[in-house]
Amino acid sequence: MKKIVFIVKDFFNAGLERRVTNLSNEIAKRGCSVIILATHGVAESTIFRLHPNISVVKVDESKKTFTEKKPQFKFDSKITEEEIPQTSKPSSVQSADKGKGGMKKSLKKRGYELAVSNNLFRSAYYKKLSKSVYRNWFLKQKPDVIVAFGLSRLQKAVFAVEGMDIKVFDAELLTLKKSISQDKKTYSYYAKLLKKSNGIIVQTHEEAQYFGKEKGIKSFIINNPIKPGLPEPYSGKRDKVIVNFCRMTPQKNIELLLNAFEKLHIEYPGYSLEIYGNAQDNEEREYKNKIIKLIGERQLDDCVTVYPPAAKVHERVLKSAMFVSSSDYEGLSNSMLEAMAIGLPCVCTDCLGGGAREVIKDHENGLIVPMNDAEAMCRAMKEFAENPTLAQKCSQNAAKIREELSAEKIARQWLDIIDG
Repeated sequence: MKKIVFIVKDFFNAGLERRVTNLSNEIAKRGCSVIILATHGVAESTIFRLHPNISVVKVDESKKTFTEKKPQFKFDSKITEEEIPQTSKPSSVQSADKGKGGMKKSLKKRGYELAVSNNLFRSAYYKKLSKSVYRNWFLKQKPDVIVAFGLSRLQKAVFAVEGMDIKVFDAELLTLKKSISQDKKTYSYYAKLLKKSNGIIVQTHEEAQYFGKEKGIKSFIINNPIKPGLPEPYSGKRDKVIVNFCRMTPQKNIELLLNAFEKLHIEYPGYSLEIYGNAQDNEEREYKNKIIKLIGERQLDDCVTVYPPAAKVHERVLKSAMFVSSSDYEGLSNSMLEAMAIGLPCVCTDCLGGGAREVIKDHENGLIVPMNDAEAMCRAMKEFAENPTLAQKCSQNAAKIREELSAEKIARQWLDIIDG
Protein backbone atom coordinates (compact mmCIF):
# COMPACT_ATOMS: atom_id res chain seq x y z
CA MET A 1 0.00 0.00 0.00
CA LYS A 2 1.48 3.33 -1.10
CA LYS A 3 2.05 5.85 1.70
CA ILE A 4 1.77 9.57 0.94
CA VAL A 5 2.56 12.48 3.27
CA PHE A 6 1.00 15.88 2.61
CA ILE A 7 2.82 18.65 4.51
CA VAL A 8 0.71 21.72 5.32
CA LYS A 9 1.17 24.67 7.64
CA ASP A 10 -2.15 24.34 9.49
CA PHE A 11 -5.07 21.96 9.42
CA PHE A 12 -8.00 24.17 10.32
CA ASN A 13 -11.08 24.90 8.20
CA ALA A 14 -9.90 26.98 5.26
CA GLY A 15 -9.41 26.56 1.52
CA LEU A 16 -6.14 24.62 1.59
CA GLU A 17 -7.54 22.16 4.12
CA ARG A 18 -10.56 21.66 1.87
CA ARG A 19 -8.29 21.01 -1.11
CA VAL A 20 -6.05 18.59 0.81
CA THR A 21 -9.02 16.79 2.36
CA ASN A 22 -10.82 16.33 -0.96
CA LEU A 23 -7.64 15.01 -2.56
CA SER A 24 -6.66 12.81 0.40
CA ASN A 25 -10.11 11.22 0.62
CA GLU A 26 -10.06 10.24 -3.05
CA ILE A 27 -6.52 8.87 -2.85
CA ALA A 28 -7.34 6.99 0.36
CA LYS A 29 -10.33 5.36 -1.36
CA ARG A 30 -7.85 3.79 -3.76
CA GLY A 31 -6.10 1.98 -0.92
CA CYS A 32 -3.33 4.48 -0.21
CA SER A 33 -2.32 5.50 3.29
CA VAL A 34 -2.26 9.28 3.76
CA ILE A 35 -0.71 11.36 6.52
CA ILE A 36 -1.50 15.07 6.71
CA LEU A 37 1.47 16.57 8.53
CA ALA A 38 0.76 20.02 10.02
CA THR A 39 3.81 22.08 10.97
CA HIS A 40 1.92 24.67 13.02
CA GLY A 41 -1.65 23.97 14.12
CA VAL A 42 -4.45 21.38 14.04
CA ALA A 43 -8.09 22.13 14.79
CA GLU A 44 -9.88 20.36 17.63
CA SER A 45 -12.87 19.93 15.33
CA THR A 46 -13.29 20.11 11.57
CA ILE A 47 -16.06 20.60 9.03
CA PHE A 48 -14.26 18.17 6.71
CA ARG A 49 -14.88 14.43 6.93
CA LEU A 50 -11.71 12.33 6.75
CA HIS A 51 -11.40 8.81 5.31
CA PRO A 52 -10.24 6.14 7.83
CA ASN A 53 -6.97 5.71 5.88
CA ILE A 54 -6.03 9.32 6.68
CA SER A 55 -4.24 10.42 9.83
CA VAL A 56 -3.40 13.97 10.93
CA VAL A 57 -0.09 14.58 12.70
CA LYS A 58 1.02 17.78 14.45
CA VAL A 59 4.71 18.67 14.64
CA ASP A 60 6.24 20.50 17.58
CA GLU A 61 9.56 21.57 16.12
CA SER A 62 10.92 22.92 19.42
CA LYS A 63 10.29 19.61 21.21
CA LYS A 64 10.95 17.48 18.11
CA THR A 65 7.71 15.59 18.66
CA PHE A 66 5.11 14.27 16.23
CA THR A 67 1.66 13.76 17.73
CA GLU A 68 -1.30 12.20 15.95
CA LYS A 69 -4.41 14.34 16.25
CA LYS A 70 -8.00 13.29 15.63
CA PRO A 71 -10.04 16.38 14.77
CA GLN A 72 -13.68 15.82 15.65
CA PHE A 73 -15.92 15.98 12.60
CA LYS A 74 -18.57 18.66 13.08
CA PHE A 75 -20.93 19.31 10.20
CA ASP A 76 -23.90 21.38 11.30
CA SER A 77 -25.81 23.84 9.14
CA LYS A 78 -26.14 26.07 12.21
CA ILE A 79 -22.43 26.14 12.99
CA THR A 80 -21.22 29.57 14.12
CA GLU A 81 -17.84 31.21 13.74
CA GLU A 82 -17.19 30.75 17.45
CA GLU A 83 -17.52 26.98 17.02
CA ILE A 84 -14.97 26.87 14.21
CA PRO A 85 -11.45 26.59 15.67
CA GLN A 86 -9.42 29.75 15.35
CA THR A 87 -5.69 30.26 15.49
CA SER A 88 -4.37 32.78 17.96
CA LYS A 89 -1.22 34.13 16.40
CA PRO A 90 -0.09 37.17 18.42
CA SER A 91 1.92 39.85 16.67
CA SER A 92 5.53 40.36 17.67
CA VAL A 93 4.48 43.52 19.53
CA GLN A 94 1.90 41.59 21.54
CA SER A 95 4.52 38.94 22.35
CA ALA A 96 6.97 41.58 23.53
CA ASP A 97 4.40 43.04 25.90
CA LYS A 98 3.99 39.79 27.81
CA GLY A 99 6.99 39.93 30.08
CA LYS A 100 10.48 38.55 29.53
CA GLY A 101 9.27 35.32 27.95
CA GLY A 102 7.28 37.20 25.37
CA MET A 103 10.22 39.49 24.60
CA LYS A 104 12.52 36.49 24.10
CA LYS A 105 10.02 34.93 21.72
CA SER A 106 9.76 38.21 19.84
CA LEU A 107 13.53 38.56 19.50
CA LYS A 108 13.86 34.90 18.48
CA LYS A 109 11.20 35.41 15.83
CA ARG A 110 12.95 38.51 14.51
CA GLY A 111 16.25 36.61 14.43
CA TYR A 112 14.60 33.85 12.44
CA GLU A 113 13.06 36.37 10.02
CA LEU A 114 16.47 38.01 9.54
CA ALA A 115 18.09 34.64 8.91
CA VAL A 116 15.62 33.41 6.32
CA SER A 117 15.71 36.74 4.49
CA ASN A 118 19.27 35.81 3.46
CA ASN A 119 19.49 32.80 1.15
CA LEU A 120 22.70 31.36 2.65
CA PHE A 121 21.28 31.59 6.15
CA ARG A 122 17.95 30.26 4.89
CA SER A 123 19.59 27.16 3.44
CA ALA A 124 21.65 26.51 6.57
CA TYR A 125 18.66 27.09 8.85
CA TYR A 126 16.38 24.66 7.02
CA LYS A 127 19.09 22.01 6.62
CA LYS A 128 19.71 22.02 10.36
CA LEU A 129 15.99 22.10 11.22
CA SER A 130 15.12 19.37 8.74
CA LYS A 131 17.80 16.94 9.80
CA SER A 132 17.33 17.49 13.53
CA VAL A 133 13.50 17.43 13.53
CA TYR A 134 12.11 15.71 10.44
CA ARG A 135 14.66 13.21 9.12
CA ASN A 136 14.20 10.52 11.79
CA TRP A 137 10.42 10.75 11.49
CA PHE A 138 10.57 10.21 7.73
CA LEU A 139 12.99 7.31 8.22
CA LYS A 140 10.50 5.72 10.60
CA GLN A 141 7.40 6.39 8.49
CA LYS A 142 9.03 5.41 5.17
CA PRO A 143 6.61 7.29 2.90
CA ASP A 144 6.76 6.66 -0.83
CA VAL A 145 5.91 10.26 -1.65
CA ILE A 146 5.97 13.62 0.13
CA VAL A 147 3.92 16.54 -1.20
CA ALA A 148 4.82 19.84 0.44
CA PHE A 149 2.19 22.57 0.11
CA GLY A 150 4.28 25.70 -0.18
CA LEU A 151 7.98 26.39 -0.56
CA SER A 152 8.65 26.71 3.18
CA ARG A 153 7.42 23.15 3.69
CA LEU A 154 9.33 22.00 0.60
CA GLN A 155 12.61 23.15 2.14
CA LYS A 156 11.98 20.99 5.19
CA ALA A 157 11.13 17.95 3.09
CA VAL A 158 13.97 18.22 0.56
CA PHE A 159 16.71 18.64 3.15
CA ALA A 160 15.24 16.00 5.47
CA VAL A 161 15.17 13.16 2.91
CA GLU A 162 18.50 13.78 1.19
CA GLY A 163 19.89 10.38 0.14
CA MET A 164 16.58 8.61 0.81
CA ASP A 165 14.48 6.92 -1.88
CA ILE A 166 11.46 9.18 -1.39
CA LYS A 167 9.81 11.32 -4.05
CA VAL A 168 9.24 14.94 -3.07
CA PHE A 169 6.91 17.36 -4.85
CA ASP A 170 6.04 20.98 -4.23
CA ALA A 171 2.34 21.93 -4.54
CA GLU A 172 1.78 25.66 -4.77
CA LEU A 173 -1.10 27.43 -3.05
CA LEU A 174 -1.07 30.99 -4.38
CA THR A 175 0.56 32.78 -7.25
CA LEU A 176 4.33 32.33 -7.25
CA LYS A 177 4.80 36.05 -7.86
CA LYS A 178 3.37 36.55 -4.37
CA SER A 179 5.09 33.55 -2.77
CA ILE A 180 8.61 34.46 -3.92
CA SER A 181 10.34 37.81 -3.47
CA GLN A 182 10.98 39.29 -6.89
CA ASP A 183 14.77 39.43 -6.73
CA LYS A 184 17.11 37.23 -8.77
CA LYS A 185 18.89 35.68 -5.78
CA THR A 186 15.68 34.50 -4.13
CA TYR A 187 14.34 33.23 -7.45
CA SER A 188 17.61 31.36 -8.01
CA TYR A 189 17.50 29.87 -4.50
CA TYR A 190 14.04 28.39 -4.99
CA ALA A 191 14.86 27.25 -8.52
CA LYS A 192 17.82 25.26 -7.14
CA LEU A 193 15.60 23.88 -4.39
CA LEU A 194 12.98 22.71 -6.90
CA LYS A 195 15.68 20.99 -8.96
CA LYS A 196 16.32 18.79 -5.93
CA SER A 197 12.64 17.77 -5.94
CA ASN A 198 10.63 15.64 -8.37
CA GLY A 199 8.66 18.64 -9.60
CA ILE A 200 6.27 21.45 -8.84
CA ILE A 201 2.50 21.03 -9.08
CA VAL A 202 0.65 24.24 -9.88
CA GLN A 203 -3.02 25.03 -10.35
CA THR A 204 -3.00 27.12 -13.54
CA HIS A 205 -1.20 27.46 -16.86
CA GLU A 206 -0.04 30.95 -15.88
CA GLU A 207 1.70 29.57 -12.81
CA ALA A 208 3.39 26.83 -14.86
CA GLN A 209 5.23 29.53 -16.80
CA TYR A 210 6.95 30.99 -13.73
CA PHE A 211 9.84 28.49 -13.72
CA GLY A 212 9.16 27.43 -17.31
CA LYS A 213 12.58 28.42 -18.69
CA GLU A 214 14.52 26.64 -15.94
CA LYS A 215 16.09 23.35 -17.01
CA GLY A 216 15.72 20.56 -14.49
CA ILE A 217 12.37 21.74 -13.03
CA LYS A 218 9.36 19.67 -13.94
CA SER A 219 6.06 21.54 -13.80
CA PHE A 220 2.68 19.82 -13.64
CA ILE A 221 -0.70 21.53 -13.91
CA ILE A 222 -3.52 20.08 -11.83
CA ASN A 223 -6.65 22.08 -11.07
CA ASN A 224 -8.31 21.84 -7.68
CA PRO A 225 -10.93 19.11 -7.26
CA ILE A 226 -14.57 20.01 -6.77
CA LYS A 227 -15.85 19.21 -3.32
CA PRO A 228 -18.00 16.04 -3.43
CA GLY A 229 -21.58 16.16 -2.16
CA LEU A 230 -22.44 19.67 -3.32
CA PRO A 231 -26.16 20.36 -3.92
CA GLU A 232 -27.41 19.99 -7.47
CA PRO A 233 -27.42 23.21 -9.55
CA TYR A 234 -30.52 25.35 -9.15
CA SER A 235 -32.39 26.49 -12.28
CA GLY A 236 -35.46 28.26 -10.88
CA LYS A 237 -36.15 31.91 -10.13
CA ARG A 238 -33.26 33.44 -8.25
CA ASP A 239 -33.28 35.65 -5.19
CA LYS A 240 -31.91 39.16 -5.56
CA VAL A 241 -28.90 38.32 -3.46
CA ILE A 242 -25.24 38.65 -4.41
CA VAL A 243 -22.93 36.35 -2.45
CA ASN A 244 -19.31 35.74 -1.66
CA PHE A 245 -17.89 33.13 0.70
CA CYS A 246 -14.20 33.36 1.45
CA ARG A 247 -11.44 33.73 3.97
CA MET A 248 -11.29 37.30 5.24
CA THR A 249 -7.90 38.54 4.05
CA PRO A 250 -6.82 41.69 2.17
CA GLN A 251 -6.03 39.36 -0.76
CA LYS A 252 -9.80 39.02 -1.32
CA ASN A 253 -10.17 42.83 -1.69
CA ILE A 254 -13.65 42.95 -0.17
CA GLU A 255 -13.44 46.75 -0.36
CA LEU A 256 -13.65 46.45 -4.16
CA LEU A 257 -16.75 44.28 -3.85
CA LEU A 258 -18.37 46.84 -1.54
CA ASN A 259 -17.52 49.69 -3.92
CA ALA A 260 -19.05 47.87 -6.88
CA PHE A 261 -22.14 46.78 -4.97
CA GLU A 262 -22.71 50.30 -3.62
CA LYS A 263 -22.83 51.58 -7.21
CA LEU A 264 -25.18 48.76 -8.25
CA HIS A 265 -27.49 49.33 -5.30
CA ILE A 266 -28.24 52.89 -6.41
CA GLU A 267 -29.88 51.56 -9.57
CA TYR A 268 -31.08 48.25 -8.14
CA PRO A 269 -32.06 48.87 -4.50
CA GLY A 270 -33.80 45.48 -4.31
CA TYR A 271 -30.47 43.63 -4.31
CA SER A 272 -28.53 42.71 -1.18
CA LEU A 273 -24.99 41.46 -0.59
CA GLU A 274 -24.15 38.54 1.72
CA ILE A 275 -20.56 37.70 2.64
CA TYR A 276 -19.76 34.48 4.50
CA GLY A 277 -16.39 35.38 5.96
CA ASN A 278 -14.03 32.92 7.62
CA ALA A 279 -11.54 34.61 9.96
CA GLN A 280 -9.05 32.19 11.52
CA ASP A 281 -6.40 34.37 13.11
CA ASN A 282 -6.00 37.83 14.61
CA GLU A 283 -5.09 39.53 11.35
CA GLU A 284 -8.08 38.04 9.55
CA ARG A 285 -10.43 39.01 12.38
CA GLU A 286 -9.05 42.55 12.22
CA TYR A 287 -9.71 42.66 8.47
CA LYS A 288 -13.22 41.31 8.96
CA ASN A 289 -13.91 43.96 11.59
CA LYS A 290 -12.55 46.59 9.22
CA ILE A 291 -15.03 45.49 6.54
CA ILE A 292 -17.94 45.48 9.00
CA LYS A 293 -16.96 49.00 10.14
CA LEU A 294 -16.77 50.14 6.52
CA ILE A 295 -20.27 48.82 5.86
CA GLY A 296 -21.56 50.88 8.78
CA GLU A 297 -19.71 54.03 7.72
CA ARG A 298 -21.27 53.79 4.26
CA GLN A 299 -24.70 53.16 5.77
CA LEU A 300 -25.05 49.84 3.95
CA ASP A 301 -26.16 47.87 7.01
CA ASP A 302 -29.63 47.35 5.60
CA CYS A 303 -28.38 45.69 2.41
CA VAL A 304 -24.95 44.19 3.21
CA THR A 305 -24.43 41.45 5.79
CA VAL A 306 -21.24 39.69 6.87
CA TYR A 307 -22.09 36.24 8.22
CA PRO A 308 -19.90 33.72 10.02
CA PRO A 309 -18.77 30.84 7.81
CA ALA A 310 -21.40 28.14 7.46
CA ALA A 311 -20.58 24.47 6.98
CA LYS A 312 -23.51 24.15 4.57
CA VAL A 313 -22.97 27.49 2.89
CA HIS A 314 -23.73 26.03 -0.55
CA GLU A 315 -27.30 25.19 0.43
CA ARG A 316 -27.72 28.71 1.80
CA VAL A 317 -26.49 30.49 -1.34
CA LEU A 318 -27.92 28.08 -3.93
CA LYS A 319 -30.76 30.34 -5.10
CA SER A 320 -28.71 33.55 -5.12
CA ALA A 321 -28.54 35.79 -8.16
CA MET A 322 -24.77 35.56 -8.53
CA PHE A 323 -21.42 34.90 -6.87
CA VAL A 324 -18.85 37.72 -7.08
CA SER A 325 -15.14 37.32 -6.36
CA SER A 326 -13.00 40.47 -6.05
CA SER A 327 -9.60 38.87 -5.31
CA ASP A 328 -6.28 40.48 -6.21
CA TYR A 329 -4.57 37.10 -6.55
CA GLU A 330 -5.52 33.45 -6.32
CA GLY A 331 -4.11 30.08 -7.20
CA LEU A 332 -7.43 28.55 -8.12
CA SER A 333 -10.21 29.70 -5.81
CA ASN A 334 -12.19 26.86 -4.20
CA SER A 335 -15.07 29.25 -3.57
CA MET A 336 -15.23 30.17 -7.25
CA LEU A 337 -15.11 26.51 -8.34
CA GLU A 338 -17.84 25.52 -5.89
CA ALA A 339 -20.02 28.48 -6.89
CA MET A 340 -19.70 27.41 -10.53
CA ALA A 341 -20.40 23.78 -9.64
CA ILE A 342 -23.74 24.64 -8.01
CA GLY A 343 -24.70 26.78 -11.00
CA LEU A 344 -24.27 30.28 -9.62
CA PRO A 345 -23.65 32.91 -12.30
CA CYS A 346 -20.13 34.12 -11.46
CA VAL A 347 -18.35 37.46 -11.75
CA CYS A 348 -14.61 37.18 -11.02
CA THR A 349 -11.62 39.49 -11.24
CA ASP A 350 -8.90 38.54 -13.71
CA CYS A 351 -6.59 38.25 -10.76
CA LEU A 352 -2.87 37.51 -10.56
CA GLY A 353 -2.26 33.78 -10.88
CA GLY A 354 -4.74 33.25 -13.67
CA GLY A 355 -7.24 31.28 -11.59
CA ALA A 356 -10.37 32.85 -13.10
CA ARG A 357 -9.00 32.65 -16.65
CA GLU A 358 -8.15 28.99 -16.09
CA VAL A 359 -11.80 27.95 -15.87
CA ILE A 360 -14.01 30.87 -16.96
CA LYS A 361 -14.67 31.76 -20.58
CA ASP A 362 -16.06 35.27 -20.55
CA HIS A 363 -19.80 35.42 -21.33
CA GLU A 364 -19.90 31.64 -21.75
CA ASN A 365 -19.75 30.27 -18.19
CA GLY A 366 -19.15 33.49 -16.25
CA LEU A 367 -17.94 37.07 -16.47
CA ILE A 368 -14.34 38.22 -15.99
CA VAL A 369 -13.51 41.80 -15.01
CA PRO A 370 -10.20 43.66 -14.51
CA MET A 371 -8.69 43.86 -11.04
CA ASN A 372 -9.39 46.95 -8.91
CA ASP A 373 -12.07 48.25 -11.28
CA ALA A 374 -15.29 48.85 -9.36
CA GLU A 375 -17.02 50.31 -12.41
CA ALA A 376 -16.31 47.19 -14.49
CA MET A 377 -17.44 44.91 -11.67
CA CYS A 378 -20.64 46.91 -11.26
CA ARG A 379 -21.32 46.69 -15.01
CA ALA A 380 -20.86 42.91 -14.91
CA MET A 381 -23.28 42.56 -12.00
CA LYS A 382 -25.76 44.78 -13.86
CA GLU A 383 -25.38 42.53 -16.91
CA PHE A 384 -26.57 39.51 -14.94
CA ALA A 385 -29.30 41.55 -13.22
CA GLU A 386 -30.65 42.87 -16.54
CA ASN A 387 -30.12 39.78 -18.67
CA PRO A 388 -31.55 36.63 -17.04
CA THR A 389 -30.95 34.70 -20.28
CA LEU A 390 -27.20 35.37 -20.02
CA ALA A 391 -27.25 34.50 -16.33
CA GLN A 392 -29.01 31.21 -17.07
CA LYS A 393 -26.58 30.38 -19.89
CA CYS A 394 -23.55 31.03 -17.68
CA SER A 395 -25.16 29.06 -14.85
CA GLN A 396 -25.73 25.97 -16.98
CA ASN A 397 -22.27 26.07 -18.55
CA ALA A 398 -20.55 26.72 -15.23
CA ALA A 399 -22.13 23.66 -13.66
CA LYS A 400 -20.31 21.43 -16.19
CA ILE A 401 -17.20 21.93 -14.10
CA ARG A 402 -18.58 19.38 -11.62
CA GLU A 403 -17.64 16.64 -14.06
CA GLU A 404 -14.54 18.30 -15.52
CA LEU A 405 -12.92 18.75 -12.09
CA SER A 406 -14.49 15.90 -10.17
CA ALA A 407 -12.43 14.73 -7.20
CA GLU A 408 -12.11 11.32 -8.84
CA LYS A 409 -10.57 12.76 -12.03
CA ILE A 410 -8.22 15.08 -10.17
CA ALA A 411 -7.06 12.27 -7.86
CA ARG A 412 -6.19 10.17 -10.91
CA GLN A 413 -4.09 13.03 -12.27
CA TRP A 414 -2.21 13.28 -8.96
CA LEU A 415 -1.57 9.54 -8.84
CA ASP A 416 -0.37 9.53 -12.46
CA ILE A 417 2.27 12.11 -11.52
CA ILE A 418 3.16 10.45 -8.23
CA ASP A 419 3.54 7.04 -9.90
CA GLY A 420 5.33 8.42 -12.98
